[in-house]
Amino acid sequence: MIPTHPPSDLPCFAYGSNLCGDELAGWLTRHGLDASHVRPLGPALLPDHALSFGYFSQRRQAGALDVRPRRGSVVPGVLLAPSAEGWRALDAKEGVDTGAYHRLDTEAIRPDGAVVPVTVYVVTDARRLDAHQPPADEYLRTVERGYAAWGHDPAPLRRAARGEPGVAWVDAVFVYGTLLRGESNAHVLHDRPVRRVLEATVRGALHETGEPYPVMVLDGDARVHGELVELDDVEARLGPLDALEAFGGYGRPGRLYHRTLVRARTAEGERLAWTYVAGETVGRGPRIATGSWRAHRAAPDATAARRG
Repeated sequence: MIPTHPPSDLPCFAYGSNLCGDELAGWLTRHGLDASHVRPLGPALLPDHALSFGYFSQRRQAGALDVRPRRGSVVPGVLLAPSAEGWRALDAKEGVDTGAYHRLDTEAIRPDGAVVPVTVYVVTDARRLDAHQPPADEYLRTVERGYAAWGHDPAPLRRAARGEPGVAWVDAVFVYGTLLRGESNAHVLHDRPVRRVLEATVRGALHETGEPYPVMVLDGDARVHGELVELDDVEARLGPLDALEAFGGYGRPGRLYHRTLVRARTAEGERLAWTYVAGETVGRGPRIATGSWRAHRAAPDATAARRG
């Protein structure tokens, strides 16, 4: 029997067997639905999480995927748009009524850097195990087909399947304001040695805020100038940066900045990096035409002072 929980108004972030179109279509067919009831919207990443096989699936009689919080790591997946009937079919597939998985509202990051609200299925505390639960080969092949279809790197999935941490670290951060070297908050980032610092740009626009720090928004075809900083321990280093930028975490309102992902262009090519963009409470003032905080501050008519 299909569960009757209310449908979510948000897209579903899928990260396991639901990435595989034929697997999902087969389940929908067996529940009297066609593929139009769960439409794919495109790839996305679930930030600050890692893959885990810490759940034993009674239906599969083997391990199945879960996601667990891990700052600085991302989980690859796809956004789905289920109908009301599609949500009921997904709830049945994920064992919501049996207490296997439950829905969690959080946020995912699209390839353009947009942070979007999503619903994701995670294993309930009662069914989550500390010991590794090896997956069946067929299940792993199914998920890998989904990874291949959406262009995702299967390395974190394979590590998780072996019982290793299923992390996919993004170990660089793009900074453009007072976290730049020589600026007022550089010590927050450079209080310990970093691997490298490269001059970099990202697509976006830089704005004054009416405060002694700028803000970046990810729109238009202009470039924002800054630095790509490579970190050894991104999990530990992001904590102080989140605190400085008043980023309280994904799925939480009232943030000064959002932490998202961008493609930073350097002399060595493009790199995926964390960065901080306008949140709900930051004021966006006039655009900084040069896209450079340093150049803007050095200009004779500069109106902003310093921060981060």
